[in-house]
Amino acid sequence: MKKQTTELNKNAASHGETISPKPFAATNSIQQALLVNETKLEAITDVPVLILMADIEASCTFVNQAWLDYSGRSLKYEIGNGWKALIHKDDLKKCLEIYIGSLRQVRQDIIPKVNS
Repeated sequence: MKKQTTELNKNAASHGETISPKPFAATNSIQQALLVNETKLEAITDVPVLILMADIEASCTFVNQAWLDYSGRSLKYEIGNGWKALIHKDDLKKCLEIYIGSLRQVRQDIIPKVNS
């Protein structure tokens, strides 16, 4: 990699330009952050508790293996809104009120902080 970067710098210098290593550093830090998050996600996939992750629109984006084992369903049926099928019809309205209310609170508490 260093030899390739040196050759690029020589070629750029011959045209009066320079190549900055900063984009590579940013890419490395992003890759490192992704690796850390992936490692954390892998660590929770096999814990003996039910885990469902959702986006801020209440759509399921992840369930762990314990969830799948408990529900007896495959991942394709849980992602999105499929998880709602597991809630008893008498409990669904109240469950969704609490769930959506919690997501609204997250939007109010966290998202403005991220954008500021």
